[in-house]
Amino acid sequence: MTERETALDTGDMPERETVLDRAAGDGAAGDRAAGDRAAGDRAAGDRAAGDGAAGDRAGADRAALDRAAEHAHRWLDSLASRPVPPQASVAEVVKELGTELPDGPTPAAEVIDLLAGACEPGLTAMPSGRFYGMVIGGAHPAALAADWLV
Repeated sequence: MTERETALDTGDMPERETVLDRAAGDGAAGDRAAGDRAAGDRAAGDRAAGDGAAGDRAGADRAALDRAAEHAHRWLDSLASRPVPPQASVAEVVKELGTELPDGPTPAAEVIDLLAGACEPGLTAMPSGRFYGMVIGGAHPAALAADWLV
């Protein structure tokens, strides 16, 4: 096994120097990596403590993802009994979404609720097993969950 293969196998890869590191002078890669680790440690501490902007943002993100998951569960649970064709026209969905933008920011979980509530009647129940049409896309729940991880 070569030195590189051994390092890959054990996870002991040395930090690589980039063009920017060379321009900055010796030791820049190590300094940057140490700074990156410290910043990551601070962010992780903020999230764990739930304090400050990072903690607030993480909580809001979590609430939006939880809300999206709740809507997705309801959608999947309804597939066996819901009609396959959409029950609302595009115009009806647009009307429910509204055409005016809000004056300020809207919490992400509220946006998810609006999208799910307004759009759900206009959706075709393609994953129901009763949809006979072209293959036009979609996602299996496992693929969607994996996409959330990245």
